[in-house]
Amino acid sequence: MVEPQQNATLAVSRRLRAAAERSGWGKRTLAPGRGLGLAFHYGHGEHFAEAVEVSVASVDGAKRIQVHPVWVVGDIGPIVDLSSAENQCQGCIVDALSTLMLELTMEGRQIEQNNFDRYPVARIGITPPIDVHFLATVGPRRRRSAGAGDDMNRSSP
Repeated sequence: MVEPQQNATLAVSRRLRAAAERSGWGKRTLAPGRGLGLAFHYGHGEHFAEAVEVSVASVDGAKRIQVHPVWVVGDIGPIVDLSSAENQCQGCIVDALSTLMLELTMEGRQIEQNNFDRYPVARIGITPPIDVHFLATVGPRRRRSAGAGDDMNRSSP
């Protein structure tokens, strides 16, 4: 009999393995200066694993992280509208990249971009290819959809 903790570990491992496989982890040669990273997040019934290829480049004398392809593997239960679920996951990645790669400014220890109309959002030119794949998990714990992407950016780059 598999203990509950072993079940959880196997579930995380399965999702991380799927993201690693989709990214070609260990099966391809990366360009010099590039690396692969893996992340996992579980919340509100959603399971997400992501693989990301990154590098560091000098831009105007400053070192900046560059994000190359991103692979997302989600396990969210039954999906009603696949295109919308994919778009929501891609949007979470773009939101996370915006936080990571675009500068926020501070005045008096407070961030100046206090609303979305002043918040920089990554545009097409810096947005990498984002591959989204959903696992088809069945079973009693998957009677209803858990949602897509609500907490996904917690594991994003």
